[in-house]
Amino acid sequence: MCSFAYSQNANPSKSKKPKPKAKKTEKVMLDSSALFENRALVDSLFMESLEKPDPMDTVKLRRSKNALKSSVKYTAKDSIVYSADKKVVYLYGDAKVFYQDLSLKADFIKIELDKSTLTATYTIDTAKQRVGVPKFKQGSQEYTADRIAYNYQSKRGFLSEFKTKEGEGFVRGKDVMKNEDNEFGIKHSTYTTCDADTPHFYITANKLKVIPEKKVVGLWPNLVIEGVSTPLIFPFAIFPLKKGQSSGIVIPTYGNDNSRGIFLRGGGYYFGLGDHADLQLTGDIYSNTSWGEHTVFKYSNRYHYSGNLVLNYAQNQYGLPEDPGYRTDNGFEIRWMHMQDGKARPGSNFSANVNIVSNSAKSGSYLSTNSYNPTNIISNQMNSSISFSKSMKNGMYNFTSSAGLTQNLTTHDINVSLPNVNFSTSTFYPFKSKYKPVADKWYENITANYSTQFRNEFASKDTLLFVNRSATEFNNFYDSTGRFGVMHTLPVQTSFKVMKYFTLSARVTMNDYWYFQTIRRELDTTDKGNPKLVTRTVNGFQNAFTYLPSLSLNTKYYGMKLFKSGPISAIRHVVSPTVGLSYSPDFSDPKYGYYRTHTDVYGVVQKYTIFERGIFGYPGAGKQGNLDFGVDNNLEVKIWKGKDTARKEEKITLLESFRIGGAYNFFADSLKLSMLSISARTRLFKNISINTSSLLDPYVNVTDNVNGYNYLRRINTLYFVQDKSLGIIKSANVGLSASFNQDFLKGKSTTDKHGYEGEKKYINDFPSEYLDFNIPWTLTLNYTVGYDKYATLNNPAGSNIIQTLYYSGDFNLTKKWKIAYMSGYDIKNMQPTITSINITRDLHCWEFKFDWIPFGPRQSFLFTIHAKSSVLQDLKQTKRREWYDRTI
Repeated sequence: MCSFAYSQNANPSKSKKPKPKAKKTEKVMLDSSALFENRALVDSLFMESLEKPDPMDTVKLRRSKNALKSSVKYTAKDSIVYSADKKVVYLYGDAKVFYQDLSLKADFIKIELDKSTLTATYTIDTAKQRVGVPKFKQGSQEYTADRIAYNYQSKRGFLSEFKTKEGEGFVRGKDVMKNEDNEFGIKHSTYTTCDADTPHFYITANKLKVIPEKKVVGLWPNLVIEGVSTPLIFPFAIFPLKKGQSSGIVIPTYGNDNSRGIFLRGGGYYFGLGDHADLQLTGDIYSNTSWGEHTVFKYSNRYHYSGNLVLNYAQNQYGLPEDPGYRTDNGFEIRWMHMQDGKARPGSNFSANVNIVSNSAKSGSYLSTNSYNPTNIISNQMNSSISFSKSMKNGMYNFTSSAGLTQNLTTHDINVSLPNVNFSTSTFYPFKSKYKPVADKWYENITANYSTQFRNEFASKDTLLFVNRSATEFNNFYDSTGRFGVMHTLPVQTSFKVMKYFTLSARVTMNDYWYFQTIRRELDTTDKGNPKLVTRTVNGFQNAFTYLPSLSLNTKYYGMKLFKSGPISAIRHVVSPTVGLSYSPDFSDPKYGYYRTHTDVYGVVQKYTIFERGIFGYPGAGKQGNLDFGVDNNLEVKIWKGKDTARKEEKITLLESFRIGGAYNFFADSLKLSMLSISARTRLFKNISINTSSLLDPYVNVTDNVNGYNYLRRINTLYFVQDKSLGIIKSANVGLSASFNQDFLKGKSTTDKHGYEGEKKYINDFPSEYLDFNIPWTLTLNYTVGYDKYATLNNPAGSNIIQTLYYSGDFNLTKKWKIAYMSGYDIKNMQPTITSINITRDLHCWEFKFDWIPFGPRQSFLFTIHAKSSVLQDLKQTKRREWYDRTI
């Protein structure tokens, strides 16, 4: 018999849901038959009683504070023994215990359940070798010890013969206490970044505290190298373990400079500015009051942009004021590199590559006196650019704004272009209906695109650039060195097939030059005995419009020779001839107003253009009707490689290009045929490039001597008429560049397909700073020969041929020794150019480097031995001798 509580209205289909307060229940007695018949009712009431238990029937149990928060799991490969009275579990052979984020592995583990403790140790096998050395892991931290005792409730423990890796370093100790914060207190400890079983060096400390992922702190540390204690003992030491940025002091290097005295170099502070930027401020100081400042600011926002800004300044004093060779100089360097990720803002891009250095006639450039990099020392050209571009309407309209600077450190010439603004449209079809997918009329294939650009620039000497000037003086300076203007360009063109195999192209290019300054030339006869030609600037808007129509006809001819037998499968020759007609009116005609005349000091009337200083050029004088012609050749061969079924064809390019071109001017009164340009290029073995070019003059050249100076003059007589030759080579050059490594000898490609473009550029710019011990040897050669027939016209002691040779590379003496070199050869003076040799020795956890410029005016060396780890980057010894130290 059972007792149930149920509703008075037992028919659920006809009942209405009663209010909670109106619900009434009563107890009834049901026999087994009634229970069976009312099974659905009983089930529903039973489930309701489970879902809503009676508060009087609920008993709450208190959880002990010492109770485990989760279960302890354990396994053993050999056996598990449980002592019920002592509540102890013994695990033998490959024993493992897991509790929350804790895991313990050893050959023997003892679990005391009532004390919540674990004890683990290793065992000795028959070969007297240790088996199953305890490994303790909690979270991401893993430790090794000979014996471990750990309370998994309090999370405190003791470890004997402890070893762990913290960051880049390894910590060892005999007696170790661990607290609940996972911190370790160690006695008789060592710290090293060497991963060898017997470390080549380490730092000992009587007491050491390890705060995981933060730092290691030691009292009275002492450096030990190859088991020998050094005199380097300090009251304390802190080794950072924090991943990522960590602000701190940058330790300087010390030494003695023969010219500037005792120094501290590169000391300062590093600021970690978060995940996207950092800043390093360092300086140099010398005992003779010379000093320098260096700022390096780096920033990066992944998938958006990255860059760095470098600011260097130095104020040097060489010797003492009473010394005969006493001199002073100061200089600066500014470098800014900014790159934007292409996916950051589709359609727009901002980039910067700025390189500016001071350059004085007295002491040279900042790099020549303050840089230790041979590449910087020999650099004589600095280029800078900043640009912003924006594409609109899916590339229909394009806007670009840029600024540029070019500086020649040898001639002190500097050219500043700021700002440059360009707007252009994509190619469009002005006569084609937008509703027609294919043009069926010839004029519907006519295309055009429009562009306009504004440029402002001035050219001067870098020594005159940063000079204080008044407004009037600046205007005069700009009038003599600066120029600006606007140019509009509208090319209209079309092309179509003629005679099946030829392509005829027609083009008209219209240019409109807008200038706001023009010139006037006149003879100043105020001093009748000494007349002078005066050029003055006239302010005011003036434009010049030009139109240049042209036609061109081109085709390609393919010749193929097949071979049925032999190693050669086929030879293919591709000939690409081009013929063109172009016309240019005589814009010096007075009706255009672009040209004027003046009388020179000899009374001769000369023609000049008022746009002579135009930044985009000016309309040409004289009518021209040119017949342009040229022919390009390409020669390839296919050879068989392999035998029988494994045989396959391989294409080899014998001649990538061999081109001859020139022009004939129908309207010229003489010298109608231009000089012929001849060029060729090819590649051998995929890693040797050869480029040649030359100019052939078909007209006879004669020399005139005026007041002891020789002048070259061309006369209207062809060499072919005079001596049946095509002409003379007036100038020519041949360039050869090659790169080799061990893959070249094996017939493999030496092309590097890995690495980011920024990394490749840095390696190419500073090859001495990158060494790859995995590559046995590399060699790069660049050889150029230039020929100028009339180079000795007024300098008989000179030479018609100029040759330059540059080579660099590296090789492994052994697996641990690497030698890199960079040099060249001055063939004219028969002596090597600036040469640098870099010797590197991999000492496992240390590195030895010797940078040496063995001869020449920059003779110097730098010896460095340092620990590889970034944590111990200040653990190093350097010895340097600069080129200017050789004055004593």
